[in-house]
Amino acid sequence: MFEFINGHVHSIGRGYVVLEANHVGYKLLASSRCIEHCQQHLDAFVDSKKALLLLCHLAVSETSQTLFGFENETERSLFRRLILVNGIGPSTAITLLSSL
Repeated sequence: MFEFINGHVHSIGRGYVVLEANHVGYKLLASSRCIEHCQQHLDAFVDSKKALLLLCHLAVSETSQTLFGFENETERSLFRRLILVNGIGPSTAITLLSSL
């Protein structure tokens, strides 16, 4: 459903980043590598407000809809391969990506 979000880093927390695009804040759960990339972007462009593009994956379950963010296609592809394995859900997959 979502391919990417191109916006400004609004905030960064433990395991997530909030991107503001067209006055809407999107919370994306992300790997530690992606969070680090977002933090570097925020530090480098704090004055110019240059936009950041993150690739996305929307995970839908009975109780939630969760957006996951990725720095590049390699990271997103690996995430999508991991969630195909029995017993590995999106949260476990993002944790595994953080440990790689």
